[in-house]
Amino acid sequence: MRKNLKNNLQINETERWWNSKNILKFDNQYKKTYFDRRVVLYQNSRMNKVYEFLNKEKFNNVLEIGFGAGQLMSKIIKKKKINYYGVEISKPLLDRAKKRIKKIKTKSKVNLSLQNIDKALKFNTNKFDLIIAVGVFHYSYNLNKSLKEVYRILKPGGTFIIAQRSGYAISYLFDIRYLLRSLIYLISNQKYEVYNSLRSIIFDSKLGIYFKKYKKRKFFNSKFMFKDHDFHKYKIKKNLMTPYRLKKNLNLAGFKILNFEGALFEVSLKNHKLNAICDKYIKLFKLDWLLKNLTSVLVFKVKRL
Repeated sequence: MRKNLKNNLQINETERWWNSKNILKFDNQYKKTYFDRRVVLYQNSRMNKVYEFLNKEKFNNVLEIGFGAGQLMSKIIKKKKINYYGVEISKPLLDRAKKRIKKIKTKSKVNLSLQNIDKALKFNTNKFDLIIAVGVFHYSYNLNKSLKEVYRILKPGGTFIIAQRSGYAISYLFDIRYLLRSLIYLISNQKYEVYNSLRSIIFDSKLGIYFKKYKKRKFFNSKFMFKDHDFHKYKIKKNLMTPYRLKKNLNLAGFKILNFEGALFEVSLKNHKLNAICDKYIKLFKLDWLLKNLTSVLVFKVKRL
């Protein structure tokens, strides 16, 4: 009972955050802060990989869970005549997506709605040939339940493509906040991630109890510690994703894994040569374990049996 109440509070916090005013920064390319730029880069990296998978698929009824401002959707419906459904938790992003779609010449039928993956989706069983989710499921508070809901609405033999940022990645070596966050999670065996400022990473994680007496110290209240703190206004928690954990949950939900790909670094849509070069040398020196364990971007292609 207490656990369900806690999960419901977190779901409400997540919904409030995704409907806050500054959420539209997810649709703005290369804003002023480093964090904004980093978000755009890893979003684009995941979309690159997902789009590669989609080029090999034939589909008619498609659902995108968490379509954001419609970046990926707009690319797909330009080239295909399909029935494209989308669900999104954020009203500001839904409105932005509708504006984007209006500017596109397409023969596809597009149906967008406000829905939350943590609640039952309003679709019939066995409806979709293909379901896409890019950077969504780390916000789910019952990951296995949410994946089973995807399984329910996907047709037998249908394809599910899920893309996530990894909780542990080699690219985090170049960002002190991400590096510190990963170390804290490893030490404390924490299964979720919190905010992006260094202060929040320290005090809102499991290790916060040990640093409590230092909370009022000048250093922990400096601008450096508070950088990007206001971005996460609400006390939301996100599932910490790793290749192993995501694979395990997909198997538990009943999916058969067809393919898994990763990208070591976050790169832009126009410039993804860095990952191509890395992939070349990873294959040359047989370092596949790098992509399986220290990838920045996780993309699984799975099938419903």
